[in-house]
Amino acid sequence: MAQKTIVDFVWKGSDNQIRRVLAIDYLALQVKQYFDKVPESYQRHYAVVNGTHARVYPGVIKGLQTAIDKELQLACATNKPLAFTLALLKNIGLSDYFELVYGGAAFPCKKPNPRQLLAVCSGCAMEPSQVVAIGMPPATRPKPKPYEQEVAGYLTYHTDGYNHGESIQDINSDVIVALLLIATYKILYLILY
Repeated sequence: MAQKTIVDFVWKGSDNQIRRVLAIDYLALQVKQYFDKVPESYQRHYAVVNGTHARVYPGVIKGLQTAIDKELQLACATNKPLAFTLALLKNIGLSDYFELVYGGAAFPCKKPNPRQLLAVCSGCAMEPSQVVAIGMPPATRPKPKPYEQEVAGYLTYHTDGYNHGESIQDINSDVIVALLLIATYKILYLILY
């Protein structure tokens, strides 16, 4: 399958990816019929290719290292299953930057539900007002804000990645940055001033 076809399937979860791939060859009723038979095979194949085609965006490693050098605590929270998350971070050389890593099954809900962020705050032994969340569109800031506790800020790290045709200006974010390094500097500015 061509990468340009697959790229539109990304960031909406494995269930969506499975349905979209099945829909290429099957009618909607057949997709529903075959869907329950596919996840085990999907997971087995995903484990083989996880991270092999991934690339770290420019400025990410420098941004993460700057955060570590300035003694910022870093956590990774994703909807991706933990085993795949840990393998991906290792395969692309980012696993050593995060003190805490949370996979999808760690939470009763998925991003952008704010309960994930609150659990991360708890795991880091920090109040939400001490935390800045960095996300990539489209799943950045929770909408609407159903919880009273707010994190200190939401930075959207915008790349040429998977924005699914949405304008980056429509993202519910306090700040939009093009490089993770810039996000790190903005967080340091928030801390120092």
